[in-house]
Amino acid sequence: MYDLISKFEVYLREKDASSFTVRAYLSDLKKFIKWYRDTADELPKADIIGPLDIAEFKRHLQNQNQKPATINRALRSLKFFLNGQ
Repeated sequence: MYDLISKFEVYLREKDASSFTVRAYLSDLKKFIKWYRDTADELPKADIIGPLDIAEFKRHLQNQNQKPATINRALRSLKFFLNGQ
């Protein structure tokens, strides 16, 4: 999974994403990985992450009192990453 994140970072930079966007997207992915690992006791595999995982991650962020804009960005980051795999 971490190798995929490195490749994702390269992809974002090739697409001329701002340094803020790259940092934010990578931070969001790391939050998801930590949440998944803490919840499932294993690292996530990009090809088996499903809608239920994303919904539960969203609920986790809401329970952490994250602002709606932050939650939406995290979900966009995750979906963008998953669609590129």
